Formats: sequence, C-alpha cells, structure tokens
Amino acid sequence: MSVRDLVSYLLGWNALVVKWIASDAKGLPVDFPETGYKWNQLGLLAQKFYSDYSELSYELLVAGTSQTVKNDCEPY
Repeated sequence: MSVRDLVSYLLGWNALVVKWIASDAKGLPVDFPETGYKWNQLGLLAQKFYSDYSELSYELLVAGTSQTVKNDCEPY
C-alpha cells in the first residue's frame, strides 16, 4: 500500500464515521459498513476509497486529512 492509498483509506473511513454519526443523530438507519458493502467486503470498500480520492493530488489529500482532524476535534 502506498502512502497515498493509506491517506485515501483514512479519509474514506473518516467520511463513513461522520456519515454514521449524522444519520444516527437524525434517527435514520445506518448501513454498516456502507450501503452496498458487507463486512466481508472491506477490500472492495478500500478500493472504492482509492477510486473516490484518485483525482486529488497527494498535497490535497494531506490537506483534507488535516482539515478533517480539525473539524472532528473542534467540538472538544
């Protein structure tokens, strides 16, 4: 796994966790781990994350990670 893929993977999982929390807060059902994926398909989900972020440069990925951490920690 490349560093770029790792950052994409982390951003993908972070986006899912934020989605789960938002859905739960609205009283909506949460699809775990993601709509269209089962727990035994995490490799396919990882491939989706790589694809989702493939158009972004490494610099933008890292900047996105930094912003995500700031957003996630802001309430605390």
